[in-house]
Amino acid sequence: MGEFEIPEGYVIDEQPESAMIALPNKGRRFIYNISVSGNIIKVMSQVRLTKPLYYAEEYPYLKEFYSQVVQKHAEQIVLKEK
Repeated sequence: MGEFEIPEGYVIDEQPESAMIALPNKGRRFIYNISVSGNIIKVMSQVRLTKPLYYAEEYPYLKEFYSQVVQKHAEQIVLKEK
């Protein structure tokens, strides 16, 4: 979790959308949420592991899952002057 203060004189121009990504059979779940309250941006990112063991045939799903997590974390919040 992280909280960021929007500086005086700025507003949000662009922000990532919230997302939930899950593996088949619910082995892992990624939750990403952004909320804005006044001049505070709250970002919550969580990976839930519900399965302790993964088999070789599940690796492609894991690779794609983590690729999507990395892509989501690379998205930016863009501010602009009022």
